Amino acid sequence: MRVRLPVRGPARRPAAAVIEFAVVIPVLLMFVLGIIEYGRMLMVAQVTTNASREGARYAVQADTTGSGVDTYVRNYLKSASVPDAAVTTVALEYQDGAGAWQTCTSPSTLTQGTQVRVRVEIDFSKVSWLPSTVFVPSGTLLKGTTVMRKE
Repeated sequence: MRVRLPVRGPARRPAAAVIEFAVVIPVLLMFVLGIIEYGRMLMVAQVTTNASREGARYAVQADTTGSGVDTYVRNYLKSASVPDAAVTTVALEYQDGAGAWQTCTSPSTLTQGTQVRVRVEIDFSKVSWLPSTVFVPSGTLLKGTTVMRKE
């Protein structure tokens, strides 16, 4: 006579699954938040570069002023959801005969062919979507610079 043992399925251990989930979810959450934060940083860095490019395009036109370029760049950044408080620098400069960069207050007085540079710097901690500085250190500046010739 043969004794048949009951066939058993896999052992059920619901408590083990809960513990595994509790161990894995913080690591997974850190990865996801890190991806979001670095993605935001790359997006704002691209917006900063675009703002400097747009500012330089505006600065090399015939009838522009230094304050007009500053306002133009800040309006561009506002339209890209970068608050004015995050903008640390909007610098308009020209290259003198010796090759040094000088601050420019009136680009309309520059001669044709003069190189004009617009620098934009943004404090990333003021545009970050996360409240902590775990992924990107506080005080990180995103910079965009564009050089064009005066028309």
